[in-house]
Amino acid sequence: MSLNTALIALFGCLLPLTVLSGQTNQTEASPSPDKTVAAASSQHKLHWKNRAEPYNWKVVSRTRRDDMWIMELAPENAEKEDHSNLLIVQAFIKPENFSLEQWSASIILTYQQKCNAIKVDALKNDGAIGYDQRSLFIMCGRKLDEEFGVYTFLKGIRKDRLFYVILREIQVPPSEIAGALTVPKGSDPEEVFSGTADAMRYLFEDVYLCGPDIINPQCQ
Repeated sequence: MSLNTALIALFGCLLPLTVLSGQTNQTEASPSPDKTVAAASSQHKLHWKNRAEPYNWKVVSRTRRDDMWIMELAPENAEKEDHSNLLIVQAFIKPENFSLEQWSASIILTYQQKCNAIKVDALKNDGAIGYDQRSLFIMCGRKLDEEFGVYTFLKGIRKDRLFYVILREIQVPPSEIAGALTVPKGSDPEEVFSGTADAMRYLFEDVYLCGPDIINPQCQ
């Protein structure tokens, strides 16, 4: 089971750990319209398509309820059980007092519990007016009970009660030193460094929200 499964629970979705099985979950009772993702996002559009990388993405699982949706993608040529390279896009309805600070703190705590050592770069993104956003780059030296480390790039976007999370996760060779950029055996170091830079650039440049009350040059 990949590390992102534990992260999904922290994002506020009360789903079983088989959430990535590809099944579609539906709630038994319909909530009021102001508590649904569809209603909350009717005036806004999340742009998240990644065209910067040298391969296409395929959807490997999709889960939807009235108060959330989650979509997991992998490279087009990835095997079914290969979780080494993931892109996950999510939307949730959150309480009005929920903050990006709470979100980032809970994510960091999870990695502290799951990894031998971590290094975190937390950035509050500027450039858009009308919503709040924050990015995290977390380097997990080695996931506990596993023989690999994890580089995770996350972006949280908050607009009123609507909360988006975009997660890009790459498994890397293990390291006892958090933040040491490791290169898989047989890989080109320049390609690894370039891939890490592309993932960070993707969050900053290719993931954003547009709407009638949002001022963002990318939405023009």
